[in-house]
Amino acid sequence: MAAFMPCGYGLDEAVAEGQELLDVPALATAARIYAANANAYFSCPAPRVVDGMEALARRSIPALCRHLGPATGIVSALTCRRW
Repeated sequence: MAAFMPCGYGLDEAVAEGQELLDVPALATAARIYAANANAYFSCPAPRVVDGMEALARRSIPALCRHLGPATGIVSALTCRRW
């Protein structure tokens, strides 16, 4: 799994920029690549970092994190490969 969360980027900008990651050879074996709203949830040392980590957990391991609710607007999957 890889997470793309560039400082200062909202989710839409991270998704658009992150599309280029799909062609990076070093990430070819990543089963999942996620883009995240770093501007609001990951870039500042604040309580929202916990919200961001919970959203990333909901997207990456949903079976274990159903009790956390949806991750809408925080994390988006760029790719999800099944091996």
